[in-house]
Amino acid sequence: AGSFRMRSGVAIYGGFDPDNGITDLSHARILANHGTAEGSVLNGNNERRVVFNNLLGDNAILDGFTIANGFTLEKGGGIYNYSASPVLRNLLIINNKAEQDGGGMANRESEPLVINVRITGNIAHRAAGIYSSNCGYTDFINVSVTDNHTTYHYSPILSEVSYLNFTNLTVAGNLPVLTDGPESIYISAGSVRISNSVVFGNVRIYGGFNMDHSFIQGSTATDNGNLDATGYMPTDVFTDPDNGDYSLRKSSPVINAGSNALYDDLIAGA
Repeated sequence: AGSFRMRSGVAIYGGFDPDNGITDLSHARILANHGTAEGSVLNGNNERRVVFNNLLGDNAILDGFTIANGFTLEKGGGIYNYSASPVLRNLLIINNKAEQDGGGMANRESEPLVINVRITGNIAHRAAGIYSSNCGYTDFINVSVTDNHTTYHYSPILSEVSYLNFTNLTVAGNLPVLTDGPESIYISAGSVRISNSVVFGNVRIYGGFNMDHSFIQGSTATDNGNLDATGYMPTDVFTDPDNGDYSLRKSSPVINAGSNALYDDLIAGA
């Protein structure tokens, strides 16, 4: 069997459980991106990419799935968007592998809208979390990139000639950890904006860069609502990062430090 392919104009929803009365979008669906249950699973069985989209418009929606166990010798083990700009919402992207770029997700010449997505436990040669190449303005909202393993180019997020906007982003716990600390985001040309976000790891920018209301490890900037993040460890911010719990601890310095105007409560968004 080949990869799952979305279609323009078609919305695909998961997370239902008819045996327990969860049958439509008005019900509290089982959404693995913010719980412990897997919910509806699209499984690559370690044999193929899970989702491959090509020539797809922005009126296609994938919402409420676990994207797991994808494998490719090329790019995009979990999801690969090539000239495709779907809405990807309420997803857990986990345990996928790409021998090249983008273990969790790869985007080429695409502008997907990515909302409420957790990307964890993925592996790639470059960018185990998210890889973007020649992409227009792409929005990532309420996204976490944690505990991924990049084997060559060390950043879990790599962007080449792309224009990315991250709002409510969490990046932490990714491997490997280098002598000067872990990597987090590498931008080669293009630009990136980071808002209302917590990022652990070196941010290397060779292009445009804007940040506001964010906590980026090692940054001393306090303009635009940013926090001085020097001297902090993940255990100062998160509840139990060593065991994958990246919720904020009660004494976290980032609590009540963001901008409410930039927060979209889309966790339960159907």
